[in-house]
Amino acid sequence: MKRSAYIANPIDLAGWTAIVNYFETRPNNTNALFLEPYGGAISRQPAAANAFIHRDAYVDIYIDSFWFKDSDRAGAEAWLEVTDV
Repeated sequence: MKRSAYIANPIDLAGWTAIVNYFETRPNNTNALFLEPYGGAISRQPAAANAFIHRDAYVDIYIDSFWFKDSDRAGAEAWLEVTDV
């Protein structure tokens, strides 16, 4: 399963700490959390210049959650439901 979101503003120390603390609660070691930084040259183009419209985002965060046994599925899905990170 996967979940992703755009973060509009720079992340402060408390925000980075929350992200790391959340990742440390992953149900197993195959789960992953990725950050894709935006800004720079991406933001220099107008939003309507091409199909990529996320010019105002600071970073894209996406999280993958996996399970090996059916009995682990509920925990893997629940891990993705955290919304206060």
